[in-house]
Amino acid sequence: MLMSTALIQAITKALNLDDIASSGRTMSRAIERLREGGTRPPICIVIHAVFSGTAHDEILSAGAARVISTDSIPHPSNAISMAAPLARAVSDLIARKGQVR
Repeated sequence: MLMSTALIQAITKALNLDDIASSGRTMSRAIERLREGGTRPPICIVIHAVFSGTAHDEILSAGAARVISTDSIPHPSNAISMAAPLARAVSDLIARKGQVR
């Protein structure tokens, strides 16, 4: 979905969320599009921070205010713990004795 320039400019705080960031190209392009539309530098959230090569630096260079990732893959950007959600999921599975919902 493409957003209109007016809508992008109305956004004062932007978040950019990606499930897996390996090369960082998708996130960098999204940041560039947001910045071209006039938003503030977005905060980028990554679930699995693979970050091959210079991907993390390239995301920052594209205009990200900050990159935050979960601790599913160790990286200096880790700021969100996956321990509690995973523990709840395992506990739910055990309580259901492995039955699939």
